[in-house]
Amino acid sequence: MFTMLPLAAHAGGGITIGLQTYHVANDDDLNERNVFIGISGDRYHCATFVNSYNRRSVACGAHVRYETTTFEVSLMGGAVYGYEPEKLKEDLPCADDMCAYVALGAAYRLTPDVALDVVLFGDAMMYGVRYMW
Repeated sequence: MFTMLPLAAHAGGGITIGLQTYHVANDDDLNERNVFIGISGDRYHCATFVNSYNRRSVACGAHVRYETTTFEVSLMGGAVYGYEPEKLKEDLPCADDMCAYVALGAAYRLTPDVALDVVLFGDAMMYGVRYMW
């Protein structure tokens, strides 16, 4: 039901800019422009974004990844603030405005420093571009 989460960057870190969101299995009138910016390091990530319900959210968590010189796959988990728990009660464990999340990501490296990212969370898919340093 929500999107954003930046993929893991290589060991030095990176910054991700969200481009578009697509809710694959949802007929609700959800925000498909979850404008966000995220930063990540070797094992951790944080991002701020406008969520699927048009509320400002902040997410931080940890990730593990498998990478080659061209592709990456990531598993992410953490906590996100800014969702109304009643909207996510069937999807995520929440306490007040804080919810836990798990997401799966993939990336294609265009160059050693730039990647196209896709992150799947529930029925939401986020597309973004990441610059790594």
